[in-house]
Amino acid sequence: MFTTLLIFIVIVLAIPLIGLAIGFVLCIPYFIIGSIISLVEFLSDEIYIIKETIEEKRGRKISIDPVLLWKIIAGCAGVALVAVLISSRVKINRMKHNTIAVVDSTVVIMDSTRMVVDSTATGKKTRKKSKKRRLFGKSDKTEEEHGISTKRISDPIIVSLVENMTYVEGGTFSMGAPENQTGPVNNDEFPQHEVTLKSFYISKYPITQQEFENIMGYNPSLNKRSPHNPVENVSWEECKSFVDKLSMKSQRPFRLVTETEWEYAARGGKFSKGYTYSGGNDINEVAWTSTNSGNLTHPVGSKKPNELGVYDMSGNVWEWCTDWYEGYHIGPMEDPFGAPYGTHKVARGGSYINYPSCGRVTCRLALEPGKKAANVGLRVAITDR
Repeated sequence: MFTTLLIFIVIVLAIPLIGLAIGFVLCIPYFIIGSIISLVEFLSDEIYIIKETIEEKRGRKISIDPVLLWKIIAGCAGVALVAVLISSRVKINRMKHNTIAVVDSTVVIMDSTRMVVDSTATGKKTRKKSKKRRLFGKSDKTEEEHGISTKRISDPIIVSLVENMTYVEGGTFSMGAPENQTGPVNNDEFPQHEVTLKSFYISKYPITQQEFENIMGYNPSLNKRSPHNPVENVSWEECKSFVDKLSMKSQRPFRLVTETEWEYAARGGKFSKGYTYSGGNDINEVAWTSTNSGNLTHPVGSKKPNELGVYDMSGNVWEWCTDWYEGYHIGPMEDPFGAPYGTHKVARGGSYINYPSCGRVTCRLALEPGKKAANVGLRVAITDR
């Protein structure tokens, strides 16, 4: 009984509404025609008012051909109607050539030149967005294919630097020296603790004198035998200025390496074989130190690389890191960036005038940010998105 009553009420309410809708649709043509007639009559009245005003001022009558008047009015109305129809047709054709998709209640209209996002459903402002500029290439690339695009970079030295950024897949590793470490070891290398890192890019070589001078306009190095030698005699502040200017010129988000990223990459990332030095257990094969350098820096990449294909992470020059120097924490950590403040910055890797033990992957050095030394340089990184 209740269901029957409900159906009856719906029918009673629906029939008048449907009738009103049909009537409105059927009346649209008459409404348009009526509007045109009203417009014509209005224009006709205005013309006759103007005619009478002129006659009063001139003191004589002016004859107007009624047929010509109606032709002029009808012509104006026709032109207006044609303009409206053409405008509507253009809009319809443009919509036909667009692809419309709905993503999370957001209407996206895409054509070959632009993407318009109408986010009124989500309360966001409508915006136009140009074609996406690829920075890291396709996201489904394999590990070996990862690379950073050099598109829109015209400087060949910057292009070479970008092309030599090495992809380091993230993972978990034990940072620091183990408790049973034998041989040379420092107290600040303990305790060994677990660190988990996201993927990132690291420069295959230390920054060279040529690369530094190209960005900064000067070469501060004391060993200037070759432009391909690592830059040195740079403070942490200068290195920070370098990466900021490099980022601006390349339109790539360069930065200094964090200490945890440095050690993870020096160990060989997920391909680590547990070597004492970066790339091997024989220091003479992988590094320039006080025992084989002749007290001079050497061109980057002239020794064996490590498991990631990265060179000179042991020896040649110490490398500034982003972090403030502090003691290690107990317990696992994830993507640490070091202390929020401090008095000294971290440097890693040993150098051409230090003992081989300084080239161990766990060895640390604390330096004041403004300090310069003939055996301290830098390496850069980019966060993988």
